[in-house]
Amino acid sequence: MPLVDVARVQAQKYDYIIVGGGVHSSKLRLSFDQATGLLLASRLSRDPSIFVLVLEAGKPNFDDPKIMLPGQMYAQFGDPDYDWAFTTTVQEHAGDTRKPWMRGKSLGGSTAMNMMSWIVPPKGDIDDWEKLGNDGWNWDIFNRHLQNVASFTVDPPTSEAWKYDSGTMKIWDRNWGKGEVQLIHSRKVLPTQVTIHETFKAAGIPIAKDPNGGNPSGCFFGLSTVDPGTNERSYAAVGFYRLYENRPNYHVLTDAHVRKILLSGDEPNIVATGARFGHTGNVYEVTASKEVILCAGALKSPQILELSGIGNPKILSSHGIPVRVGLEGVGENVQEHVMLGVTNELREDAPGQTFDILRDPAAAAEQMRLLLEEKKGLFTVNVNNLAFLPLSTVSARADKLIADERAKINAGAYPPEFADQYDFMLQRIEQGGCGFEVIGFPGTFPSFFFTLSPEPGKRHLTLCAANNYLFSRGSIHIMSADPTQDPTFNPRYLEHDIDAQILVDMVKFLRKVFARAPLADLVSREVNPGQKFQTDEELLAWVKKETQSVFHTVGSLAMLPRSKNGVVDTSLRVYGTKNLRVADISIVPLHFSGQSLSTAYTIAEVASRIILASGEE
Repeated sequence: MPLVDVARVQAQKYDYIIVGGGVHSSKLRLSFDQATGLLLASRLSRDPSIFVLVLEAGKPNFDDPKIMLPGQMYAQFGDPDYDWAFTTTVQEHAGDTRKPWMRGKSLGGSTAMNMMSWIVPPKGDIDDWEKLGNDGWNWDIFNRHLQNVASFTVDPPTSEAWKYDSGTMKIWDRNWGKGEVQLIHSRKVLPTQVTIHETFKAAGIPIAKDPNGGNPSGCFFGLSTVDPGTNERSYAAVGFYRLYENRPNYHVLTDAHVRKILLSGDEPNIVATGARFGHTGNVYEVTASKEVILCAGALKSPQILELSGIGNPKILSSHGIPVRVGLEGVGENVQEHVMLGVTNELREDAPGQTFDILRDPAAAAEQMRLLLEEKKGLFTVNVNNLAFLPLSTVSARADKLIADERAKINAGAYPPEFADQYDFMLQRIEQGGCGFEVIGFPGTFPSFFFTLSPEPGKRHLTLCAANNYLFSRGSIHIMSADPTQDPTFNPRYLEHDIDAQILVDMVKFLRKVFARAPLADLVSREVNPGQKFQTDEELLAWVKKETQSVFHTVGSLAMLPRSKNGVVDTSLRVYGTKNLRVADISIVPLHFSGQSLSTAYTIAEVASRIILASGEE
């Protein structure tokens, strides 16, 4: 039913309480990580006898142009009405800087503010989850459930990206999927984006054979989460709530800040009975007869567990929180993707527009008019100029980097709880896994990403390098027992030297791409990092300062055996409990290449089947 008020919540008896109404997913290719709660609620509420409550901390922000219009995505970043605007701790291995961790603050979470890029991870990366001890969590299961999440509409009359993926016509030339998330090719492709794509091919990068079927290796124009009928953002609040809001058993309360999960009994049979939450200055409790399910994302779900007495006993005791379940893995194993960008200025006589003109208010207003009145212009252009590559393509010293890391693993240099992860990650790289991504961007990136201040009136092209196979591991933990205080976010970026060295080599690779025709014919000079950065030492210092998150945080409540610091089992139940589950991207045990959006949705789809099957037992 339409959004409920707290009085309605207090009067209703619920079967399931879901904490979080988003999917936390990212920008650029960024997808952040928060869309699972609404999808899960839409599946559970199909049975009219089952009452489901979603407690969402953000605002509804329905029908807001900053959300719905694809070209307005940047308008949300840093705006407290749309962005939680978290920051990390000082990163001692990444330039002693704090990094922004932006996350969506609207119903639908980060699906309401990401850059709408839809990438399906490589098959082998998902299969690694099963190898880590999670029976049934493999590519075949993942792909089967993925088809229930999204629908791809072939739109060749209005989609220019179609033309340039000529090597994948057999892959794109079909409608697939039957889900609520709408996917299309970009309807507008700029000449500069075409040039980038052609330069990728000139550099020997093949067209990806099956970018949405488990093999994104190569270059292609990716899909975007845009409704082909309205040309508006397709996201969790539309697809998994507004579509079903008239169900009388589907309730959503916004501005509801969960303070803790209510628990009864003792381990191993602890029962989650409900949740305590703050709303408009007051504190309330609500109960669930069947289950409580955490979908608050990789950044906030660990905090809620710790506040509820589930976590590392030393951390809980230090904040005066009674220990209900001792799980040292809560808030650990945090993994991310990171990126940086190399920017070149275009020649004065180079053809084509870039996003640079949007810095001129008059030009931006004209582009907005074109979008609203004619569905044309720059605001219909998506950032989906992609290449997923093996390390051997982006690094001239790939063999040495791999050999050095293999020697460390064989010598037992890493904590035993991470040994298998590191081994599988290195196996991916050794076998040519496409964990190293290049994103073409027609313009300069906004200042909250990189420190470049572009010269007025100039046009630019940026190639971003993303390292999706990081060895560094971070943590997220409470700072106090106060639920209104954010936890500490410490990803420990570039703590492992191989992570930084790969980024150095990726900068060199991007420079080679810029120096190759036809792209070389468009650019005049490099403005970021600039020619003063040449030696490995100079580039390493720049990399550490400039590296930013891609907002694909996972792993903080890992699905692993308890003996390996796991927090949830393969049924997504928190160890030591009978009916408390986690169904968001925090459960990912080992990161994957690509944007996190499709994976977050698919986890929720799988979770819904597990939960419904459990309820029938």
